[in-house]
Amino acid sequence: MPDAEVKQFQKEIASRMRMIYPEVEVVDEWRSFRMGRSIYSPELDIAVGPFAIETNYADRYREMLHKSRRFVNSLLRAHCENVGETMNHDRLNRLSYENENPRCFLAIEIENTTTMKHLMGSMVNAGALGKIGIAVAWNTPKLKAFLRVRQYLRFLTEHRKNSFNAGNLLILSRAQLKNAVDKRVAALASH
Repeated sequence: MPDAEVKQFQKEIASRMRMIYPEVEVVDEWRSFRMGRSIYSPELDIAVGPFAIETNYADRYREMLHKSRRFVNSLLRAHCENVGETMNHDRLNRLSYENENPRCFLAIEIENTTTMKHLMGSMVNAGALGKIGIAVAWNTPKLKAFLRVRQYLRFLTEHRKNSFNAGNLLILSRAQLKNAVDKRVAALASH
């Protein structure tokens, strides 16, 4: 797939996220830190604010999570389908208490032609920077790769090795993300 197709998808999803979250800024290609060259600054493909640069928005993010619970639940259902877990009512509640100090509400990384190490980096960036991190696989091989990395991170945690808590990270295919976003935008338009 050409990079242009991925960029077009990114812009389309960002545009539709602005319809879902009109009260906050939605940025594609958002740089998470602005401290010069002294610190690595991941650039998220799509970020939904508000952006916690000097303020912690933990309570606001929890409020946004609950206000958009239907949309978030559709994302959670797709994630559970991918990872082979059962969706239950407690999932949304648990998600609201993960990552108490994120930099944005939603952190979305879209991956097409990257290495396993790059995929892991994208997963860490999305999970660390977002109240909800979303790793979007462009195709089936990337979805399988994301799932393998997730299993590796879980293995590390289960065996008490240093690891990354991916409790707020959702793994979706591009079709699943697009479907959830399109359904939410359609529901908002019908009201």
